[in-house]
Amino acid sequence: MFLEQDIIAPLLVQNTAAHTSVKPWAQAFNDLTNLTLHPSTKYAFDIVFGPMLLDDTTRIAQAVAQAPLTAEFVKNEADAVRLFHTQISLIIMQYFSSMPVVKQLDQSGPLGNSSFGGFVDTQFFQVPTQELLAIGEHKTPGVIGSEWSPARQTAEMQDLGRELRAYAYHYKCPQVFCYDGVRMLIVRL
Repeated sequence: MFLEQDIIAPLLVQNTAAHTSVKPWAQAFNDLTNLTLHPSTKYAFDIVFGPMLLDDTTRIAQAVAQAPLTAEFVKNEADAVRLFHTQISLIIMQYFSSMPVVKQLDQSGPLGNSSFGGFVDTQFFQVPTQELLAIGEHKTPGVIGSEWSPARQTAEMQDLGRELRAYAYHYKCPQVFCYDGVRMLIVRL
């Protein structure tokens, strides 16, 4: 599999309980209101993350382990976590096994000294500097709606936005993602 290769879309099993729990410690943070939505295209990726550098081009040319060849079922948060590890982080980690070396921690507090008692689902950091590159949360499929705009945010979207902003603050990491097994929301603060 190559990094730019598409993965097979999961089969969403209807789940009426698509919600995120309200984190009281995150309610003091502002909603995500200044949003720029990008389609899931290579062009949009370059706008958000910048053009590829030489090491990116070399890395993308490498073949790594194959993502699953058949559609996976996704019904709950545990399924979203499984899909994230098999279809996204496993592949990404293979590309960053050498300069720069990137490592991943799950269900862990901030690296270094911190009084924050919460745990983010996933964090990616550079070795040996321990510089955080991105942190993320996994949610029940359907939590990330197909339409994100300040004018149409539901209470669920507002709670999720505050939660992501709060994690970014406590982990001192400006790139936060949320993955629900169907969609990935990437927020750069």
